[in-house]
Amino acid sequence: MHRVEESCDAQGGASEQFASALEQFRATVNFDVGDLGNTYDRLNAEYENSVAEDLFSEWVQELDQYSRADLRRTTVSLLNDTRTRDKQLMTSMRCAERSIAPVLEVFQDQVLVLKHNLNARTIGARRVRNM
Repeated sequence: MHRVEESCDAQGGASEQFASALEQFRATVNFDVGDLGNTYDRLNAEYENSVAEDLFSEWVQELDQYSRADLRRTTVSLLNDTRTRDKQLMTSMRCAERSIAPVLEVFQDQVLVLKHNLNARTIGARRVRNM
């Protein structure tokens, strides 16, 4: 369980950092992301739930702790159904991830343009002060 918590913390930190960068970009360029923003928000929520494999492993290990066979069968069925739904979700998420990669490249280009424009302005302002 400790590994699951560490994984959640690490994913949460990375997710928050990217979300913060995206929000800063949106504010800086007054960019309406529309469907892309909604897609990102949905994918981010799904990504945060991707610790499922650790939970499944723990679930399987705990199956032997059941003393009643009927309860064990019920939870095995629930485990199998949950795994199936999780695989479907991950497949959808990977498909969406492939489609968002080009958008993230454009995002990176825009961030670099902003950075370089700020660099040019900073250097220009320094030159004016030194004259």
